[in-house]
Amino acid sequence: MATSQQPVLRPIWMVAALAAVLILLGGAGSLISVAPDHVGPGASRETSISGTVRSEEGPLAGAVVRVKGTSLSVVADEEGSFTLTGLAPGRPAAVTAWAPGYYIGGGRPELPGGPELIITLTKHADDDNPDYAWLPSLRRPGEGEKQGCA
Repeated sequence: MATSQQPVLRPIWMVAALAAVLILLGGAGSLISVAPDHVGPGASRETSISGTVRSEEGPLAGAVVRVKGTSLSVVADEEGSFTLTGLAPGRPAAVTAWAPGYYIGGGRPELPGGPELIITLTKHADDDNPDYAWLPSLRRPGEGEKQGCA
């Protein structure tokens, strides 16, 4: 008579304890990694993104260029050029740029080693809208900016 083998069930605490030991010893990186730590065949090993920050008038010196959601940033040089280094090879990074008087630009995911990135910033309006109507304050009635509200 054939007997079937039953799978051995381990209590959940044993599995959790084993995972904790592996983590403490540093050997569980490959077990708990969500994304691969290697770049697949044919993928770029490049770890930088280069480009230029521009406005309608031309290159924009001094713009802050950063990888969205991180503290990795650089300042564009006199020609508006920048190079962000230290990026993960083969993983896209959303690159943004900002300068005083301009809206934030960029934000599309870019791969390190790709073509030169050009980020164009749009200038804020120099003047306020002349058709803007001030709303009356319920707290302090008045006209224009003398209402005590912002």
